[in-house]
Amino acid sequence: MSEDSNETKLSDFVGMQVRERRRFLGMTIAKLSSVCKISVSNLSKIETAQVSPSLSSLDAIAQALGVPVSFLFRGFKDEGFLVQVPKGQGLITERQGKGGSHEYELLTNNAGQVQTVQPFLVSLDAVGEHRASFSDQATEFLYVLEGSLQYRYGTRLLELSAGDALIFDGRTAHGPEQVSAVPTRYLAVLVRKPGDVV
Repeated sequence: MSEDSNETKLSDFVGMQVRERRRFLGMTIAKLSSVCKISVSNLSKIETAQVSPSLSSLDAIAQALGVPVSFLFRGFKDEGFLVQVPKGQGLITERQGKGGSHEYELLTNNAGQVQTVQPFLVSLDAVGEHRASFSDQATEFLYVLEGSLQYRYGTRLLELSAGDALIFDGRTAHGPEQVSAVPTRYLAVLVRKPGDVV
């Protein structure tokens, strides 16, 4: 990628930051122009990345918007950690329940990379009793994608169907009890404190 294309991307980003901050404050471009002493025409060109502003212009704009100059660059090429797992390429394990197998697809390509969060796609393969019990040092979020089932949490039996969600303390025994319709699939996200044993 050339320096010119990088400069254009930065200009686009800064222009967007200026425009969105101005709108957030309810300021017209004319009002901003009046406060920072830059013409409406030049401000418009900065917001649409038609010109690259000088440092003094950026400083004046930032002051008028009530933010430090660094705010206008915050987030540019500063994205956090990201893992993408294509469909069907997660690590698959199977666990046997009383009435059929449970397929667990770990939706990160390496569980060790993000040790405190583990998302699983759980697929249940047959109608009927699927009694399984798990406990874990984690907070668990469960979201039913399709199908319906009874889910046990401690002494409680919960009827769940597509669109239902749970969040609970994983130390209490929990798991699918009975599957009412197939296919039944749900997303289970386990969140641990750093240092908790997996």
